[in-house]
Amino acid sequence: MSSKDTESSSEAKQEATHTSVDNNMDADDDQKKAESGFIHSDTSNNLKVDEMEAAWDVKNDIGVAKGQNLMKHGDDNNKGSKTCLLKDGTISKQQHDGLLLTSGHPAEDLTRLFEHEISPLPQRRQREESLPGAFAIVGGIQHDRSLTLPRYNSSDEIEELEEQQQQGNDELSPPPLEAAESSGVVSWAAIIVSDDSSTTADDDVELQPESHSATRDQSQSEQAPSQQQQQHPLEPSGPHNIVLLDDDQVRKDDPQTSCTSPLTQRQSILVLMLTLMLLVIIVVLIVVIVLLGTGSTEDLFSLLPPPATSTSMTPTTTPPPQLSKLEEIRQRGYLKCSYRYLPGMLFRNESTGIVSGFKSVACTAIAAAIWGPNNPDSRIEYVEGWGNPVDIDPAGTTHTMKRDTRRQNGLAFAAPYFYDGLRVLGDPFFVACLEDEGFKHVEECEDIRICVGDQSSHLAFALTVLPRRMLLPQQSHLEVITGFIEHTCNVFLYENVGEQTMQDLGMEEGRPFAVSDTIFAREPLAWTIDDGDAQWGDFVNMILQSLLVAEKEGLTRSTAKQFPTTEVFGSSYRFMFQHALQAVGNYGEIHERFLEPVMPRAPINQLNNGSTGLLYSHPIGMFSSTTADEESVLGPRLENILSRGRLRCGVRFGRPGFAVQHADTTSVGMDTDLCRAIAASLFHGNTDAVDFIQVDESSDGYRGLRDGELDVLAGATWNMENDVREPTTDLGFAFSQPYFYGYSEQEDNFCLATMQDDQDFSAYVYWVVSAIVYAEEQSIGQLSHNGMPLIPMYGKKMQRMFRDAVFGVGNYAEIYSRNVEGVIPRSGRNLLNPTQHSGPQHYPIPGMI
Repeated sequence: MSSKDTESSSEAKQEATHTSVDNNMDADDDQKKAESGFIHSDTSNNLKVDEMEAAWDVKNDIGVAKGQNLMKHGDDNNKGSKTCLLKDGTISKQQHDGLLLTSGHPAEDLTRLFEHEISPLPQRRQREESLPGAFAIVGGIQHDRSLTLPRYNSSDEIEELEEQQQQGNDELSPPPLEAAESSGVVSWAAIIVSDDSSTTADDDVELQPESHSATRDQSQSEQAPSQQQQQHPLEPSGPHNIVLLDDDQVRKDDPQTSCTSPLTQRQSILVLMLTLMLLVIIVVLIVVIVLLGTGSTEDLFSLLPPPATSTSMTPTTTPPPQLSKLEEIRQRGYLKCSYRYLPGMLFRNESTGIVSGFKSVACTAIAAAIWGPNNPDSRIEYVEGWGNPVDIDPAGTTHTMKRDTRRQNGLAFAAPYFYDGLRVLGDPFFVACLEDEGFKHVEECEDIRICVGDQSSHLAFALTVLPRRMLLPQQSHLEVITGFIEHTCNVFLYENVGEQTMQDLGMEEGRPFAVSDTIFAREPLAWTIDDGDAQWGDFVNMILQSLLVAEKEGLTRSTAKQFPTTEVFGSSYRFMFQHALQAVGNYGEIHERFLEPVMPRAPINQLNNGSTGLLYSHPIGMFSSTTADEESVLGPRLENILSRGRLRCGVRFGRPGFAVQHADTTSVGMDTDLCRAIAASLFHGNTDAVDFIQVDESSDGYRGLRDGELDVLAGATWNMENDVREPTTDLGFAFSQPYFYGYSEQEDNFCLATMQDDQDFSAYVYWVVSAIVYAEEQSIGQLSHNGMPLIPMYGKKMQRMFRDAVFGVGNYAEIYSRNVEGVIPRSGRNLLNPTQHSGPQHYPIPGMI
């Protein structure tokens, strides 16, 4: 023991006491022998002091060991059994009643250990002593006086004791008992087990901690035996023999004395682990062989549990690694989905309690992707109301700029699952009044009363074209519809609702009912999730995309196993797309099952085959007059770019129409113009505040984004791999809406890519690209850029962001004509998809199959 350790331990000298059986010996002699040193024994009682090890009195089943190992051999009725208290506090086997004084574990831990791990101790009693951290568990031992158990600090001190004995020194003074008072635990351990089954719970056992000096004084005053009567301190003193030993004195290769012999403790654990691993491998191989015979090997991986998490101890000051949202849900065991009644879309069967409808498939498909296709609805918990913490809102929300930011409600959006539009529904006369050339003759309909959802995008639109006195805001979607049914209003603003659904909700049969042909505002409805985990957003989005891809490729519920596997989210989710498809079917199957009887599939909800336009801007949303003051704080990447004074944009030169660098170093092309649009929106129309950084391959661009060398990568392809886990960086990236389609089979679209970890900047880039498309839709060009709306979302200094972007480079048509038209004439998907008489808008993501 080091001098440092000796000094530390000497600050807390303490001893533990225990009672012993007289065993037909004089009590005083017994006490003196006990106090004189170690009581050590094996079956022959002939071990030397310097060879001390974990020897045990087999007859009386008594054993004591200090520190790392603690064990006992069996009694006459159970030969050879052992109990080991390992260094980590676990016990490998338990038997009989026992007393434990131990170190390194707080008292409450020992209580739990013995109460739960060694439950068959009916005669156990507990008592906490004054020793710091010491604790005793007592039972089944009948004694009538105390026995002091000193401990020697080292083998050298033990040898000194033996020399004193050989020299006839009657005053044998054991070194002091050391206690790690600073750590709150004593530094030695003892276990005493009795084979006396007749002992009852009434037997009294007294533990008497005494100071070492008091014990030594008592020993010196009472001890005066003759030389003939004096017994060697290492010989047994009765039927209950006790051994205290240091860690380095336990011989590992003696099966009679070691808990871990013939192997070391660590070797034993290793052998056990290897054996278990071998058994698991054999079982897996057998299952694989069986499944190979049935052609169902893919089901094997869905049966495997999620990867085990580490149980290693970590410092209390270091928080445990935070689980991803996906793994948190998986370990929780169920998916939390919001629920609010939507006629024909999301409803609960009152008799069964089962939630169903077109919009419920989102939760079912995601649950199947996580836990498998067998009864995935049992893994879903629906939470009533709006705004409660959930994993996903399957009812969906209109994707607008105001909502698509961490500044507004903290929502993240998947790609739209359903395209709808704001219509006027109700009394045919008043529907015609409102539909007449876009509300221009509304004054002729003085008696009109319009139900509309409060604090909705519908109300935001209505306030721009209708007098407020005509509007009757309602608190919920259902109240908007029932307001018409109950004659509170004569029309209402809502997405398309069929007449049959209205009658199911209580509208009297035969009542005139009409739906406007005109769509007054776009309603791209998207699943929403909490904007806190990009991987979870990718997971949800890819489930939707898999259903669209399945329809495109002709895969159905019955042929779901033909969908390729993927490990972009890890091996635990290898069959996620197959399982989702098995559970709900492809997008067309879902629509036919839930909506076709009441709402035939509109052209805009068909899959785009490349022959019609896909350029379609999403609504901006309605901003209040105070938005600029409330939302002036920028994200870190925007702040860095603004403080730097320049945007860094990665481009691949050498692609005519998209990025070409002339001899005078000027750069032209659609890619470079989109970078200039971002720079102009940031720096008040200055299109020169951008540095073009050449990248040879897209992978170079992604590494540049990762390393902070680039802010934006132009000409990036949105596909599953790049979105979720790009292979050269092992990261997912964020993408704007595509601004070009059909460049090549490998690069089916071009987008602006950004880092996924700063949603504020990613949303900024997304909406500037959308604004370029919106400008063409509204016939706003470079010369009429002031027709673009002011956007106060990023503060008053940047509220001209859309106007400055269009002022800098023009609208989409002007950019295309200037750069690409001479190389690839504009057609197909690179055309606008109009609001009225829209064509198919669903674009299945490339790269899944």
